[in-house]
Parts: sequence; C-alpha cells; structure tokens
Amino acid sequence: MAASEQGSGPAGGAPRVVLCHYHIFKNSGTSFDQLLAENFPGEPVAFDGPYPFSVFSQDELLKVIRHHGSATAFTSHQVRLPVPAALDIEVLPVVFLRHPLLRVRSVYEYLHRRERGVGVRRLLRFAARSTYTSRDEARASELSFADWVREALDGQRPLGNLSNAQVQLLGGVYGRKALSRTRPAAKGGVAADLAQALRNLAAVELLARTECYGRDVARFSEALAARGIEFSYRERRPANTTARDLDRPLAERLDAIRKSLGDELYDRLADVNREDLALYQWACDRLDGAAPGGDGAGAAG
Repeated sequence: MAASEQGSGPAGGAPRVVLCHYHIFKNSGTSFDQLLAENFPGEPVAFDGPYPFSVFSQDELLKVIRHHGSATAFTSHQVRLPVPAALDIEVLPVVFLRHPLLRVRSVYEYLHRRERGVGVRRLLRFAARSTYTSRDEARASELSFADWVREALDGQRPLGNLSNAQVQLLGGVYGRKALSRTRPAAKGGVAADLAQALRNLAAVELLARTECYGRDVARFSEALAARGIEFSYRERRPANTTARDLDRPLAERLDAIRKSLGDELYDRLADVNREDLALYQWACDRLDGAAPGGDGAGAAG
C-alpha cells in the first residue's frame, strides 16, 4: 500500500487516538455505549453492516474512522480484533467479557422476553440475529431455559453460538475471521482459536468484565488520561438487562444456573464452553488475580 493510502498523522507526526468498542451481544455493551454518549456528546459513532453476517475488516474500520474525522468514540457489533494498523490513527479497543454460562442464560432470557412481547426492545432486532438464528429466538419463547439448552446440545438446533462464542468473536487475525470448527456437543462443541484470542486480548488495555463492570470500567479513566482523552465513570442503572441477580456473588449466580439446568446439563454446557471459560479465567487473573466474587456493580447489555 502506498504511503498516501496509509494516511499521514497530524502536524508533529502524532497519530489520532480513538476508542472503538468491540460490542459483544449481552456483554454490557448497551450500558457502555450509554457511558460513551455521556463522555462524548453526539457519540459514539455506531455502525453495523446491512446483514447479520456482515463483518468489518480492519481496513474498513479505518475508513469509518477517517470518514468521521472529529469523532473520538466508535462502537460496532461487527468489528473484529486485532485492531487496524495505520500511521495516522491509533485505535484503542474496548472489550467486555462475560462468564459464558451467565451469558448463555442472559441471551435466553432476552430472546424469551422479546419473543413474548415484553421487556426492553431498544436493541435493534438484527443485533440478536447477528449471533442467534430465528429458530433460536422462536424456541426461546416456547421452551424453558433447560429445554432450550438441551435442544441445542442434543443437535436439534445449531450449537455454534452456545459454544465458545466469545473466543470465536475475539480470535481473528488481520484481514479475516477467527478459525473455528463445529463439532457435536459430545465431541466438545465448537473448536475455536483460543491461543489467537489470548494474543489479541493481551493487546487490549481497556478490558473489562460484565460481572465487575463498575470496578473494571473505573480503571479506564487513568489509562485514557495518559493518552490525552478525558473519560469519567459514573455508576448508573444497567441498560438492556434481563438479569435480576446482578448484585449477587458470581458463585451464587452460577449455582442458580446449575439448579435450573440440573447437574448433567450444566456440566454439558460447561464442557462445550471450555475455551470461553479459559479465556474468562485468564481475564480474571490479569485484572485482579482471582475469579471475581461479584461486587454489586455488574451491568448487562
């Protein structure tokens, strides 16, 4: 690529620094986008493609950023790590992880409530369709949580998005999606590139967890101030949430899921999320040295 295509930095050679929220469905994204809107009036610049399966490559993300030359904050469900490489722009990625079993339950509750015509409807319909099929949605309205999970694990619906979904989304390489291979639940579910996801997240300074939303996001202010970006965290009510136990410790919330699924189904669901569980544990070890017990400041979105 010629130098003119790469772009050039502003006077003095310093690149333009922007935030990009890599919005994973049901991982506190709506709450964080509202926080961005408070910090950056008129933003974030939200963009997604015309189809649920659309994906923005690194170079396409740069085009969006350059098209909005005065913006600081961007958000999309359809951008993928790693961040773009450019001489004139530095992208600071924001990524939220969530305990995979709590995330599966949250997705079920969201689809169940929406398809029954109740609950929050502010999220665009295709944002759910970008990760879950219409059959997932319809069955969520008809089945209990346990039966909904069992149907997928038994192969009656595609398993893909109930198995290692976060590693699938975060394990990409420059210019293409993450490697993955779909297997039956009995053989471990979706095999995704955990090593690449870990490499990608190692470069993400603005990393947080839904279960520790307040504690983790509060850390962003200092890191962004060092880059010349003013950002403040204000505790607020979680947005677009279906969970009713956000103030309970993680162990209690997982125990509630085990009781609703039963031991056998719970263990099967955990087994097809081994890579997501490993990714989440890595994040916990990095951020505070241990799995969180819950601090009453979680957010879902």
